Amino acid sequence: MRAVMFLGLVAACGGDGSPGTGGPDAAIDASGNMPDAPVQMGNCEMPASLATVTPVTSNMSFTGGGGGGGGGGGGPSSYWVDNVINSDPKFDVISIEMYKKGAFAAGFPTTLPVTVQLTGAELNYSTCGACLRGFGNSTQTTWDGEYFATAGTLTLTALSKTRITGTLTNATIVHVVKDQTSTSPLDDGCTTTIGSLAFDGVPTMARQQDGENAERQRNGAAGRAPAVAATP
Repeated sequence: MRAVMFLGLVAACGGDGSPGTGGPDAAIDASGNMPDAPVQMGNCEMPASLATVTPVTSNMSFTGGGGGGGGGGGGPSSYWVDNVINSDPKFDVISIEMYKKGAFAAGFPTTLPVTVQLTGAELNYSTCGACLRGFGNSTQTTWDGEYFATAGTLTLTALSKTRITGTLTNATIVHVVKDQTSTSPLDDGCTTTIGSLAFDGVPTMARQQDGENAERQRNGAAGRAPAVAATP
């Protein structure tokens, strides 16, 4: 369940509560505003704009994993990269989930780098192979708001059980309501743009569940808070 992943991520942030180097909350001007993360109206849990994001920490995992490498021969059936982007008590997460559908319907690439445009099938959780999600105001067990991609470019330079490396650029995520398999925009004005986010690490967890069961494992016990449209 996602609660387990977030727990590990928070522990890696450090205990002093200070923002991560280069993270979206790193700079606050004299008026108390964050130039690279302007505050939005109402119930928008994530900032409107993130320029260059350096994750405080990234947690990477996969499901399946028979065979080797990034896809063929019965390798992993999914990969998850959860990036905590600040170390606030209620922190924000930008997550990249990869499944063998949508952009990866033919399997995960074994020749890299590869670039995926977040268009078409990638814009709904029911069809995406490269799924970009945001979780606002998260704790170790819950999050207040969920976001999903409307645009972006994902470039992968390593994708395997031993390393995941890539860059997300020029991405946009919007506030959504989500059931176990699909996403629907709330159309409440809550939009976050991401200039760039680089990630690099070694998957540390091999999960036993896959597909919808994995989603339930991540979300069910965490008790996702109901999505609420922003109000002025």
